Amino acid sequence: MPAYSLVIMSLKNNFRWLAWLRVGQRHVGGVMTTEVQLSESIPSSSTFSLRSKIEIVYFIVCLALVGWVFWYSFQPVIETQLMSIVFLHLCIIALAIRSWHIREYSIFKTKGIINKILCLIFSILSLVIMVYFVSQYHHLTYWRAGAPNMTDIILGGIAMLLVIETARKDTGYWIPLLAIVFLIYGYFGRDWPGILRHIGLGLDRLIEICSVELGIGIYGTLTGIAATWIAAFVVLAGIAMGFGALEAIIRLAKYIAAKWLYGIPQTGVFASMFFGMCSGSAPANVAGTGSFTIPLNKSIGIPPKFAGAIESVASSGGLIMPPIMGAAAFLIAAYLGKSYWYIVLVAITPALIFYGTTAFSVYLLSRQYMKGMVVKLERQSLPAIFRDLSPLLVALVVLLYFLSQLYDPLIAASRAVITLMAASLVLYFFKFYRKGGLKLTLKEYGKGVMDGIVKGAEIAATTAAMLATIMMIVSVLTVSGLGVKLSMGLVYLAGGSLLLLCILAATVCIVFGFGVSATAAYLLTVIIAAPAFITMGVEPVNAHFYVFYFSILSAITPPVAIAAVVASRISGAPFFALCFESIKIGLALFILPAIFIMYPDILALNLETLKIAVFVIIAFWGLSLGMFGVEPFPGRSGAVIRPGLFLLGAFVLLAPLLIGWTLAIIPALIMLILPWFLRYLKRVSEGKWEQKARPSTGA
Repeated sequence: MPAYSLVIMSLKNNFRWLAWLRVGQRHVGGVMTTEVQLSESIPSSSTFSLRSKIEIVYFIVCLALVGWVFWYSFQPVIETQLMSIVFLHLCIIALAIRSWHIREYSIFKTKGIINKILCLIFSILSLVIMVYFVSQYHHLTYWRAGAPNMTDIILGGIAMLLVIETARKDTGYWIPLLAIVFLIYGYFGRDWPGILRHIGLGLDRLIEICSVELGIGIYGTLTGIAATWIAAFVVLAGIAMGFGALEAIIRLAKYIAAKWLYGIPQTGVFASMFFGMCSGSAPANVAGTGSFTIPLNKSIGIPPKFAGAIESVASSGGLIMPPIMGAAAFLIAAYLGKSYWYIVLVAITPALIFYGTTAFSVYLLSRQYMKGMVVKLERQSLPAIFRDLSPLLVALVVLLYFLSQLYDPLIAASRAVITLMAASLVLYFFKFYRKGGLKLTLKEYGKGVMDGIVKGAEIAATTAAMLATIMMIVSVLTVSGLGVKLSMGLVYLAGGSLLLLCILAATVCIVFGFGVSATAAYLLTVIIAAPAFITMGVEPVNAHFYVFYFSILSAITPPVAIAAVVASRISGAPFFALCFESIKIGLALFILPAIFIMYPDILALNLETLKIAVFVIIAFWGLSLGMFGVEPFPGRSGAVIRPGLFLLGAFVLLAPLLIGWTLAIIPALIMLILPWFLRYLKRVSEGKWEQKARPSTGA
């Protein structure tokens, strides 16, 4: 089903937040007082329950899927490709069973008994193909490599059909449609003109490279990453959400908001940042946290277009925040041949710059629209919040320890999951034992485990279906030689100009990102764009990060802008107005990829990284003041000052390239001091005016 429909379903589930949000406004002494009352307990997210036989079967398959991943993490005695075969077909079976009782995921858009029959056929076929390929694994790898028999071809073709339809119903139309286009391109290779022409792939050969050749087809590298690193981390995230980690994070954000008036709009920024680390989907992030934060921001005076834009940008940015980065961290590490820990460390600096800039822009907006307000927000208990977060915090410490010791991410994540479950059991014992004894404790704990396993398995399964479908595209691009041709075509069109290549690659990233996730857009684009950048002397890690960052931007860039679509529906703001404000608030996300090319050392993990980061932060400070500094610089004078600060910030960004690092310190210092100096002059002039306006008192 389309990604848009998936998001609307999520919205229906998440609008329950509004039921416990009560807003009232009154005038007290001429000052607008906004009272935001929140209930003491936050309702947990919709939990999975065993209400029917099919749901029991679904849970058993999800448990088998998660169990297979963690068995492999402790006993990696088989090849990853063999493990991936079992994993992918368990994913297809799990998603087919989900289609049985959730009509939005129906197979081939059928209804009723026909859909149920197709679900049964899909599950049986997937099981048969899994058993066949596992039993024939060594023959396919060593004895029949390059010479498959007819049974291999038939079952391989059926496996491709199962993967494509599973991806269509569970992740949207775009990627399966693109896969079909590339399959047609591969088959009719001789009929294409110019650089698109190739020798052509027969039907047998097309099926062979997309499924039977286990190293490059649907059981290839990306599926292996989905079955190991990605699956382990999303299960960790799913179990954390099953035990209420997301609700605890939102309560922490509200606690900060209750302490600081202008911290209320920041709840959307930081809740989306934490949620986005695990989700990997900008529209899902908006649906998950925006259903609470957008109405809250509107209730305190933030206009709908800004409330929606804040959530859109923060949710999109969650994909660049380590440790998961929407699964991209694992994929970039695999492509570059680097350790996962190295990618995480490289990604921290730009991610913090982005969120720091976004938070500052939101602060300026809140100063503009919340000035003079007195907001009453129910206070949260900080010890209770950290009590509920303690299992996740302990698990993260274990995760970081194993990663810092250069353990494989699969091993690190599996140990973190065990730690999380053990710590949660201790927490649940203290929370529920006095209320209902051991029976209630185990019941509530079992609910959390069951809900977490299902959530983690669902995310892992849909990710695997998407990546397996993309592997078909990668296979055709590789075997036909089109990937190399397009990469060289970009270099040729750029004419040796790195600037033009950046513009072309950015355009390709955003276009490929229309309607698909950032991870999928990255995978589709990096095959073409990264080699072109490397050919022109760009470091591989900088090329990959450039592509990934621009792949994210399609979520807030018209005409599709799926994250903005969801935010628009929640906020009620016009779509294009919301997109425009999202681009302004998220301007740092557009500029950072260019920073990776202009100043490569920002991803180098040395002292140069710190120097570049300082200059970039100062420049973004000026850009934010120029766009949103209405409150500190109002009126006619502000209409002149703000564009000046924006231009000065832009100059600071380019100054090291134009005049050198030493001289660039001068405009950077001016950018730091000038806003404070202008504010000081304004206060002095206002004080003198008030003194003149005050009537003189006679002796």
